[in-house]
Amino acid sequence: MKTRHNWDVKPEWLPNSSGVVPALFASVAEFTQPDEGVILFTPVYHPFYMAVEENNRALVECPLVLSEGPHYDIDFDLLEKLAAEPKNTMVILCSPHNPSGRVWTKEELTRIAEIAVKHNLIVVADEIHHDLIMPGSTHTVFETISDEVAARTITCTSASKSFNLAGTQFSNIIVSNPELRTRLEKRLQARETTSCNPISFKACELAYSKGGAWLDACIKAVDDNQKLVLDFFAAKHPRVKLAPITGTYLQWLDFRDLGLTPEELDHLLQFEAQVFFTDGVFFGEAAQGFKRWNLAAPRVEIEEALDRLDAVLTAHGF
Repeated sequence: MKTRHNWDVKPEWLPNSSGVVPALFASVAEFTQPDEGVILFTPVYHPFYMAVEENNRALVECPLVLSEGPHYDIDFDLLEKLAAEPKNTMVILCSPHNPSGRVWTKEELTRIAEIAVKHNLIVVADEIHHDLIMPGSTHTVFETISDEVAARTITCTSASKSFNLAGTQFSNIIVSNPELRTRLEKRLQARETTSCNPISFKACELAYSKGGAWLDACIKAVDDNQKLVLDFFAAKHPRVKLAPITGTYLQWLDFRDLGLTPEELDHLLQFEAQVFFTDGVFFGEAAQGFKRWNLAAPRVEIEEALDRLDAVLTAHGF
């Protein structure tokens, strides 16, 4: 954190949690009451919805504003309105954003922070992709914006995305406010999601202490892959829209201009091209017609997928 994000994290700030998703569920359960509202910037990673609904809280959507690209922006006027409602007591932030691959600017995060402080919202910041930032972009740790923000923020990170260690079932949940930390730790213990085996601790330690050069190479590979994908669609199939990713390894593709039904699109991609993406509706109904592509793969596999897509899209006149 100090090296890449200029944030001094004290060891005592980290309660044990077997993963970011268990921490999301525990945070919603601990810091909100039944039927209170939790604000989500949608479309967003599906477990966010589950953490709200399965805890019997009200899911309050603050839809991101979609423009050409596809590019997403935060509707701050709507966020202010939703935050002002007394029943809404928490906001969950995905930063960088999954699925769009968007790195929020410091100015955007500062506006969210100001609204959260003004209306006394707890903020859960899922920053699991925080190390996967493309060249030319900068990730701002939400909690570092101000002391007032830090006092109401639970920051969720992990080595799992940066170093492909999801199987270790380990995360770094950072809570500098001792009162919030104690409450969250008790909730995690009650849910029996604090167990982390010694191999997980060692894997995390080695990744962060020895894996810097590997991570830099990984980021370059993802960036090279996305440039290949962007150039391919721009040159050969411009009706499929996509914007450069600034963070994560996830490319967000907009197939809506092809005019296909969801079933037709799935048949074209999965059965004809035999290329499988994550369906947009996994992230919300508004993302119908979108697909998410994991670009953290060898270049030869990306090239093979593009060849298959080219053949099928060309055959259909797209």
